Amino acid sequence: MPVELINDKLSLIIDLPGGGYSGSRFDHTGKIRYVVFDNLVIGTAETENFHYKKGCGFYNEFGIDAPLGYDEIQPGKEFIKPGVGYLLKVSDKPYDFFYDYQFRPFDFDYRIGQERIIYRYLCNLNGYVFEAVKEIALSGNRFIIKYEMENKGDKTIRTNEYVHNFISVNSQNISGNYKLQFPFNITREEIHKVIDKENNLIFDRDFISWKNEPQSEFFIDNLKSNCKAEWKLINRTYGCMISEKGNFVAHKINYGVNVMS
Repeated sequence: MPVELINDKLSLIIDLPGGGYSGSRFDHTGKIRYVVFDNLVIGTAETENFHYKKGCGFYNEFGIDAPLGYDEIQPGKEFIKPGVGYLLKVSDKPYDFFYDYQFRPFDFDYRIGQERIIYRYLCNLNGYVFEAVKEIALSGNRFIIKYEMENKGDKTIRTNEYVHNFISVNSQNISGNYKLQFPFNITREEIHKVIDKENNLIFDRDFISWKNEPQSEFFIDNLKSNCKAEWKLINRTYGCMISEKGNFVAHKINYGVNVMS
């Protein structure tokens, strides 16, 4: 069963470890399915309906490019996916985040209050030893996510986090009713890669919008590198906005849409 964090402004619906999503990709400590604000449901799924092996809402993952210890071991041995557990390496091929690896989940501990949830777990494998703490807390019309990862072993911990943000407002599909805004100007020619078969994307100064509702998938690879971790998504139909701000520099920003039928 999901849990609900709630105050007089917001409600967050979160699946606990062991419930809802059960795959080997996304962080199990903070599976935020959706947010309710002013009777608006904000969040969607990677597929047309929620699937326990696919992404949803405000899911995140660690080590999307290189999980801890993957290149150091032979097939049949375990490597580390922070937020998930100990995954079984199946071949000498590079790590593939789309592949559903067998895994032993971490022993997650969590404490739930009305407006916050705090997770803890310990990792200990092949010389990598760390304790992780994650807190999700409501604050007025915001929710704040904090991470701590304390290295308790001899090996250096190097990982990255990729936040996915599967978002719609009241299940409204992407169209000209949405505008995605950034704290920097966007030049299409400077973007690493753009897949837009319908020529539907609009780039105008610091925002992206759409001429029509897309009928095919599109993707923007590395919209910007080493920039402020900040964006705003505005929905003109409902007159609402959701934004994210991080206290760090984002290595890169990608953006894409799956078209569901």
